Amino acid sequence: MNAPPGFTAMVLAGGQSTRMGRDKVWLEVDGQPLIHRQLSLLKHLQPEAILVSSPLTKATQTLGVPVIPDYYPAQGPLAGIERGLATMTSPLLLVLAVDMPHMNVEILQRLLHHATPESGVVPVVKERLEPLAAIYPRCALASARAFLEEGCNSATQFAEWTLHLGLTRRLMMPEHTWAGFANWNYPENVRVK
Repeated sequence: MNAPPGFTAMVLAGGQSTRMGRDKVWLEVDGQPLIHRQLSLLKHLQPEAILVSSPLTKATQTLGVPVIPDYYPAQGPLAGIERGLATMTSPLLLVLAVDMPHMNVEILQRLLHHATPESGVVPVVKERLEPLAAIYPRCALASARAFLEEGCNSATQFAEWTLHLGLTRRLMMPEHTWAGFANWNYPENVRVK
């Protein structure tokens, strides 16, 4: 595999956490808040920059990386992806949802090694696109804005559109990686160790 192209990494941490009943960003896995865990993962990949998509609060302002509030508020993770694409200066944006507690460096490196400066990668897990642990090229910004302007905030539909336009490619993920894409949406998802 070739060396990965230059990229910016972004943690998508701006959700309402309504199904969880409390802010997922600060839920702990192995004694570490999810946001700190995801930032640590991304730092291992040595991106050109790391961003966090989140409302500006006292807590998020202490993370040590730029925190970017959504331009399209209450529009879900696609609004965070739009801000990342608009803010970055590198050719690619690697996005990672804050609520994927089992994501690992190996999986993210696999995505990066299949990306090119002109083409991102959307992983496919159990025949489903995973748009919130994916790589999008800067040229996908216009599509993200068009979706949001039209009131469509589905990250999956956006990912499908980028595939249709040839801006991204599908990457079938092997079964041993599937657990890394599991996310915490409900209190019962959170395992206490």
